[in-house]
Amino acid sequence: MFAWMHAWKNIYRQRKRYRQFVPLLLVCALLSGCFLSIAAPCRQFSEQNHREIGMELTETDRQRELQDANARQLGQAASMLQTGVLLVGAVAVLYVSSLMIGERFSDIGILYSVGLTRRQIFFSFFAELCTVCVLVIGAGLTAGSRAAVWWLAYRIRVGVLPTGLENYIGGNGWVPGCIAAAAGILAFPLLRLMLRLLRQDPADLLRDRT
Repeated sequence: MFAWMHAWKNIYRQRKRYRQFVPLLLVCALLSGCFLSIAAPCRQFSEQNHREIGMELTETDRQRELQDANARQLGQAASMLQTGVLLVGAVAVLYVSSLMIGERFSDIGILYSVGLTRRQIFFSFFAELCTVCVLVIGAGLTAGSRAAVWWLAYRIRVGVLPTGLENYIGGNGWVPGCIAAAAGILAFPLLRLMLRLLRQDPADLLRDRT
């Protein structure tokens, strides 16, 4: 309870250290929400609406086949871009978050001096990072998903994509993947923090600050 009660205060006090972490995380979440919301419906539509191409096609059939091909190619491209965003973004976010936590080890000595235990300090950092990640990732995914839905609806309206694609837009298939990605982003820096707290002598942390 102590950790969650003081999470907002800690975030405000450490706002300068979040100036690199928050924008980076927001951009990754925004792009992830956008590409996932494009890739998922296009790939589902392509898998469930595959047509065999005949020798003779009417003009309407050719137009539908072209629209289906556009949806299939768009789904593949969005999936590839999504993979790149996850790989590059995860490495960058993990690196920045680890540096941010590493810079605050000297402050942990003060928390020891006022009577906090290792467990309380760890959960204080956990609550702080979890609050930031949930808010930023949620905002980025929502904004990216809405932008992707609007763009897909526009492409359908102008005839570039098939009208049947509308039935697959707006699903929440990206939620489990994004939760797993957020957990992975939090896991590495928090594991590093836990190991450092277990190995470090509280007196050394306080001496480093002075």
